[in-house]
Amino acid sequence: MTKGIILTRWWKSFWPRTFEEVVLWLSIFMLPWQLRHTFYFVAYGGNYYEYASVHLYATDLLIIILLGVWLLRRPKVQLPPKWIWQPLVLWLMWITITSWSGLDPQNSLQQAAHYWLMFGWLLYLVNNVKDLRRILWPLVWGVGLQAVWGIAQFAVNHDLGLHLLGESPLGPDQGGVAVVGDEAHRQIRAQGLLPHPNMLGGLLAFAVVPFLVLYRNVSQRRRGWLLLLAGFMGIALVLSFSRASWAVVLTVLLIVGAVVMLQRKWGRTLWLPMAVLLLGGMVAMAWQWPNVAGRFSVASPLEQRSVEDRAASWNDWKQVINGYEFAGVGTGNYTQALIRLRPDQLVWTYKPVHNIYLLMTAENGVVGTAIWLWLALSVFWLWLKTAKPARFEWWLGLAGLGILAGGLADHWAVSFQQGRLLVFLALALIILESRVLLGGREVK
Repeated sequence: MTKGIILTRWWKSFWPRTFEEVVLWLSIFMLPWQLRHTFYFVAYGGNYYEYASVHLYATDLLIIILLGVWLLRRPKVQLPPKWIWQPLVLWLMWITITSWSGLDPQNSLQQAAHYWLMFGWLLYLVNNVKDLRRILWPLVWGVGLQAVWGIAQFAVNHDLGLHLLGESPLGPDQGGVAVVGDEAHRQIRAQGLLPHPNMLGGLLAFAVVPFLVLYRNVSQRRRGWLLLLAGFMGIALVLSFSRASWAVVLTVLLIVGAVVMLQRKWGRTLWLPMAVLLLGGMVAMAWQWPNVAGRFSVASPLEQRSVEDRAASWNDWKQVINGYEFAGVGTGNYTQALIRLRPDQLVWTYKPVHNIYLLMTAENGVVGTAIWLWLALSVFWLWLKTAKPARFEWWLGLAGLGILAGGLADHWAVSFQQGRLLVFLALALIILESRVLLGGREVK
């Protein structure tokens, strides 16, 4: 069924033919990029303060253009199933209204504005994407670029100097940069054009299932390029040193492997890309085994510091939420609450708690979190409804579930532009796949 909506004539899928298709393609391909203009620059202690500054991202502009072109066509907008769009709109209204009662209304309102823009992007995708090739090709090539970029950064042990494209300054002895190794041999972790290596790992984990779906439905000639990308993805995943992403990828591959064993008709097609992905990862692990093992060693000074920081963040969360249980401190204001609790520290020590559910509770209160969980459970129910009749064609939903699972150990899915876009893309993939697999019927 999914195969029927991805044409084998790959160039029609890969290369956009009209202005609107180019903008759509770029909005997905450039999703991980940090390319942005800072309208309101905030510094703390003489250093740039990410979480309170106001940015306009390149992806914002692309989405605005895309929505503008769409509106010029005077479309008849079709909403997702009501039990999905209703909690989503209610949550967006909640974070907008409660912005005024938070610590920094200006920051919360600009964060809410970004979310509303992403909701418009979701509506565009749901109404205009009739075949998944228009999403899968730019996603896979965009992830491949990030993988190659991250490997190159790791190899030279610093950034590639392309800061005009949004690349972060990186160096092994630079404050705030994630590294592995020890104090004598510090090695930066691969992160591509994303704000942190954990996000590169999360992006790669998200892309595994869309990659396999695309691979299964292209011609034999084009699979060679995708296999090359699979090898790069496996290497970059290891070099990101993101433990949560490793766990998500292994779990996803085990699930897909089990499905492949049950479906002999096309199962053999997917063993090769999964094997190449794992082979790339194993080569990188063998190359960097001391650093890989160090990520699981409490004897490592860097890992000891990481464990201590995460333990301290739980205690900080309890203090941040105290007095703000109902409505929260405001979207994007968690680190500002930390500054009030512990002033006079280096700016990069102020980080959101590494759990999206705790972070959501602190910023949006128990009411906002309850609405958000209502939405998450509704999407999960849609995925189950899709999986039941489709049996072997429900994989794309695993990408969204991977984000929710990885969110137990990190915060980037709701604290950074790239993570939020991935959440909305995951939602769009589930809705679009459900329409295809259920024969175009909406789930009521």
